[in-house]
Amino acid sequence: MGDDDSPSSSPPTSPQTKSRSTSPVKVPRSYVWNHFARTDSGPVCNYCKKKYSKNTSTTPMKSHLKVKHPSLVPELIQPTLHDVLSNPYTGKQKEELDDAMLDWIVEGFQSFSMVNKASFREFMHQVNPR
Repeated sequence: MGDDDSPSSSPPTSPQTKSRSTSPVKVPRSYVWNHFARTDSGPVCNYCKKKYSKNTSTTPMKSHLKVKHPSLVPELIQPTLHDVLSNPYTGKQKEELDDAMLDWIVEGFQSFSMVNKASFREFMHQVNPR
């Protein structure tokens, strides 16, 4: 038997000393990575090229976006009061309100022309003052 065929030619490996040849690819979970480039030295802002240490967490990067680039980051834009008041109902909410109104009209034997009356319009304006 030659040296290459000898069982003692390679060191024994235990489950604890085996190295993993494949490791899962780490997928960034924060929206911050949509606005920063990864470099060998660390993240760099896509907008102003501010550099961060490669050990930096996403918290200071989020703060940077919030302070320096709030209008460029859709995730940071909050609806204004005007936005909320001018369109207070989502598509589903509006559909549910329409269904409830139709049920009220049909079950209460209301005239469909009632929705054209001033008192009804005033009531609806109080519900949704757009």
